[in-house]
Amino acid sequence: MFIYLEYINMTIFIIKAIILLPFYMKFWFQSILMWLISLKYKDFRKTRWARLFTRKFCRLIAFQFGYKVVFEDPHGIFHTELINDQFIIMPNHTSYIDILIIFQAFDGKINFKFVSKLSVLKSKFIKFLVLLNDPFFVDRNSLKSRIQTIKKIINTFKSTKESLVIFPEGTRNKKTGIGPLNENTFVIARKAKADILPITFVGNKECLDWKISKKTTAKIIIHKPILYSEYNTGVNEDVMSLVKETMEKPLNQTRSNK
Repeated sequence: MFIYLEYINMTIFIIKAIILLPFYMKFWFQSILMWLISLKYKDFRKTRWARLFTRKFCRLIAFQFGYKVVFEDPHGIFHTELINDQFIIMPNHTSYIDILIIFQAFDGKINFKFVSKLSVLKSKFIKFLVLLNDPFFVDRNSLKSRIQTIKKIINTFKSTKESLVIFPEGTRNKKTGIGPLNENTFVIARKAKADILPITFVGNKECLDWKISKKTTAKIIIHKPILYSEYNTGVNEDVMSLVKETMEKPLNQTRSNK
């Protein structure tokens, strides 16, 4: 029975891909064109057209793979005056699709830039989308470059109204739960005097698996911000533990409900 379901799912996936092929070609052409324009006019990356493009492309991918994004904001962060504040947004990281979901869920609600490792450019799947966001790239193989980039990140955060999205695990975590957090993320937060907004992704790993017979859900949970005034007197390990515990709670609840 399972084999038949797999064949059915594969057929549906291929049919969707054929139907959407002209749209994919159009989006890739537009993304390359926008990227070339942004090389000359860097502010273009901040326009509503570039952001609208990324949202539409993310919805196209969601339709192709048959998943939906559920946005949970129990503290009303995106419905209060806090929306005008800056955050360092810290989500857990399970898949490349996390980046697409952030574009789809956050864009239009808050201005943000990614802080990413340089190797993400190897993924042609999301390369142009990431570049259109005008991110900061951290070269982990060069200490000098890493220090310079961190200083630039801090100075930019202080001088603009844009938030930062940093995956504190530093890389995709394919295991259950939250992996070890990178201390540099919290050094940036402390030196930038930034409020931290923890995020938990639930169910993202299954979203790009076309073999799953039922429609999958990517849930993004917005936690209560950890204000700089609440953690600036402690050490990095204290706020790291708090962020990890906050992100991990929904994952533990999901496992216990299974």
